[in-house]
Amino acid sequence: MPDTMGTLVEDLETHPGSIPARHRRMHAHLRDGLRPRNGRLTGLTFETESLEGPLGELKLALVHGSNHSQHDPQQCVSAPYPGFLLCQDNHFVANIEGVGDIKGLGNLFLHTVVDAHCSLAFAKLYHFGSAGSAVDILQDRVLPFYAQQGLKIERLLTDNGRAYGRKFDARYLYEALLIQNSIEHLRCDSLPAAADNPLCAQFQRVLEEEFFLPALRKSFNLHLETLQCDLDAFLKHYNCVRPCPGVRTRGRTPFRAFLDALAARPSRCVVL
Repeated sequence: MPDTMGTLVEDLETHPGSIPARHRRMHAHLRDGLRPRNGRLTGLTFETESLEGPLGELKLALVHGSNHSQHDPQQCVSAPYPGFLLCQDNHFVANIEGVGDIKGLGNLFLHTVVDAHCSLAFAKLYHFGSAGSAVDILQDRVLPFYAQQGLKIERLLTDNGRAYGRKFDARYLYEALLIQNSIEHLRCDSLPAAADNPLCAQFQRVLEEEFFLPALRKSFNLHLETLQCDLDAFLKHYNCVRPCPGVRTRGRTPFRAFLDALAARPSRCVVL
């Protein structure tokens, strides 16, 4: 390793601003046989121990901590089959003000629901991040879809926001809907792997980068219904066309992963 790094530094000083082909070959040789991140950390650990001796407890803790979330099943939010666990969250998108005498959209909230088994996603836009909006997306999009598939939603994971009421309290609108449909309500603080509702957070980042930024740059949508229609078209592309990496889908689309999970059971599946 020191000889290789010395050669790289010498070549960079001799040829500033260029990356010769031999550098690429050296880089490929150094990465040969290593996995993307955890493999590099493990290889670096062995390399450092061979040069400097055993690592201290602090350095080992840092290495193990970086690998912990990917090797410990308890640190990953997952479900054995569709409908076992759905994650729900709401997110403030923007405050779109008007231009001159033209009235803007005002506050824009995004409510999302993601199946923890296959990453199948639902999303709807509202002016408020209230309990009524959280209930509406379930009644309008999520519950009808799973009913058509012959599936029952068993659990819903949310944070401690006001929109999701108090646990097991039928006086609150959201809890009343869950009790009515026999859905267990889980909180993020009850699961170490779901401290920040990672599935919804990841999906919200995808929407922000691939939908909201391009959509708001191309046109100034002054109607919530128009923006929702554009979002529905993107959701169809996201669920049915766009390959999704990760342990749940493994390069498949979320809807294909959903159908594959139902292949062994006689259920009627509808196309999104």
